[in-house]
Amino acid sequence: MIIAVETNDTGGIKRVYFDQLENYSCKKLHKIFDKHISKSTSIKTDKWTAYNPLKKEFDLKQIKSDKGKSSKELHNMIHHVKSWLRGTFSWVRKEHIQKYLDEFSYRINRSIYKENIFDLFLNRMMNTQKIYIKTL
Repeated sequence: MIIAVETNDTGGIKRVYFDQLENYSCKKLHKIFDKHISKSTSIKTDKWTAYNPLKKEFDLKQIKSDKGKSSKELHNMIHHVKSWLRGTFSWVRKEHIQKYLDEFSYRINRSIYKENIFDLFLNRMMNTQKIYIKTL
């Protein structure tokens, strides 16, 4: 699989995307770039050579991995998704892995809006007409 992590200005994780890959060719890697990454975005990757052809279309900066120290957010998300899969499901089938990854991405990507969701819920409750048991 391949993972893309978007960070905010303070370095916190804003969004995360996963894609299951058949192989790690540039053609297959291009899939997540086209689907989730804007061409104007600055992208940081390791020095793996399969990323080289993508430099023509994307603002790609390749840096030495340094055993994961240069991409802490990425490795943090990898750890979280593995823990979530192992802790939540007793068995994960290969043909369904993308669905699990999509669910995890959805949960992470919506987690920054928790206050907004709760506030909206409270506002709707407070602004709705009262319904009495007699009318039900």
